[in-house]
Amino acid sequence: MLRKNVFANLLNSAWGVVSVFLFIPLYIEFLGIEAYGIVAFYTMLLVILSLADMGFTVTLKREMARFSAVGDLNGMKDALRTYEIIYLLISILTGCVIYIFAPFIASYWLNTKSFTSEEMVMAIRLMGISIAMQLPAGLFIGGLMGLQRQLLANFINIGVGALRGAGAILVFWLFSPTIFVFFCWQLFANIVYLVISRYQLWNIISTGKGRFKGYFRWSVVRETGRFALGMASISLMGVVLTQADKLVVGKFASLEMFSYYSVAGTLASVPVMISSGIGAALFPRFTEIVALAHKDALKQVYNQACEAIGVLIIPVGLILVFFSGEFIYAWTGSTQVASSAQLTASLLLLGQILQSVTVIPYNFALAHGSVKFSQRLGVLSIALVSPLLIVLTFNYGILGAGVSWLVLNCLTFPISIYYLHRQVLSTAGMWKYCIRGVIRPLLISLPFILLTRQFLPVDLSRFKILLYLGIVWLVCILLSALSFPTIRAMIFKISKNLYDRMRGSLDR
Repeated sequence: MLRKNVFANLLNSAWGVVSVFLFIPLYIEFLGIEAYGIVAFYTMLLVILSLADMGFTVTLKREMARFSAVGDLNGMKDALRTYEIIYLLISILTGCVIYIFAPFIASYWLNTKSFTSEEMVMAIRLMGISIAMQLPAGLFIGGLMGLQRQLLANFINIGVGALRGAGAILVFWLFSPTIFVFFCWQLFANIVYLVISRYQLWNIISTGKGRFKGYFRWSVVRETGRFALGMASISLMGVVLTQADKLVVGKFASLEMFSYYSVAGTLASVPVMISSGIGAALFPRFTEIVALAHKDALKQVYNQACEAIGVLIIPVGLILVFFSGEFIYAWTGSTQVASSAQLTASLLLLGQILQSVTVIPYNFALAHGSVKFSQRLGVLSIALVSPLLIVLTFNYGILGAGVSWLVLNCLTFPISIYYLHRQVLSTAGMWKYCIRGVIRPLLISLPFILLTRQFLPVDLSRFKILLYLGIVWLVCILLSALSFPTIRAMIFKISKNLYDRMRGSLDR
């Protein structure tokens, strides 16, 4: 089950990476670089407004995993019904707030030269309605993840993601490549997302005797409220940390420079997409094992997760750091975008690599119900980054924003690793994690990447650049994987099984 869930989440992460790199160049081609800045603002606004979740999605995921471990079907339904009703009110309020404040956002935050005030207000209001439809869908997907129906949840995410991206390109081609058409399509796709995700979750837990539908219960809020509030505070600080740079860049820079920064930030999100997929798969499993008090199984799963993070995050992150300009050119086809975004992208990527490798100990601590350290670290991070971000961005533009993000993660990474392990493992566990998750793949990948950087041929086509980087990545990931005994044994076992099957087919 765990391997299937990890595979499903990695598949979803891979689709997330592919869809981003596939659709963003097309958005820029159809809409123009400044209009793409509005699309990037929508993405940022969606992340910021995820604060309205109040920690309910993670809490529901945890409750579903906990109830499924003991077979309490009615407990699942009461929890879902309770959070569903609360979420309905939150979504309505969120949509109304954005609708009302759309003129203020259009006039005082976004610096545009190509769009009228009326067009901007209309676009922002459509954003608000679309976000109000998408937020509750995330709750239902979280419930599916908690039930370890992660294959289904990820297929829904992939399908709706394809509908959003490919559908937007299709309506651009059939009708008109305008911001109005784009947000109308996003609204339609999010309604489909909401209906499908809700139906699938209720359908799964409504099977059995009586098909009990669940009731709203204040006892659910009281029993889970402390954890939910803890998660809400962590989410608040996480959103502030990850979106403050975009808010500051959007305020001090032009919409065009905001677009370049968004391209750099999108590239830098690759390590986070991969690590988040692994963390999402492991969190319900960690929670289930903690509930059953199987300590040996918990350590085994944790160690395997550390190895997976190291193999999957470090090589791809370092390749993107040292080949950021080439990759952005191969991705967007624009030398202007590549030259404007490459250095900022490299700085953001270094920070994101450090953040990504903390995902496993973070989810491990959450499975134990431990949120205090993450709250305190969030407060410290905000205190550190806020003045630094404003000063550096005001004076050095998007490059300054990239520097501030890297400095923050360099300061908080060792603190995070130390205290997360101190809470639920040990100092010895910390060193094992660092060796498994960071040091070993770093020492193996970095020399090879630096060598291939020196021998990169000049004047390669976009396709050949991607092919070259793909080969470098495959070699790095294979070398890193073979350095771990458990992964090496698994690879040899799979290879032997494939060989035996092929030989058996030939013999017949």
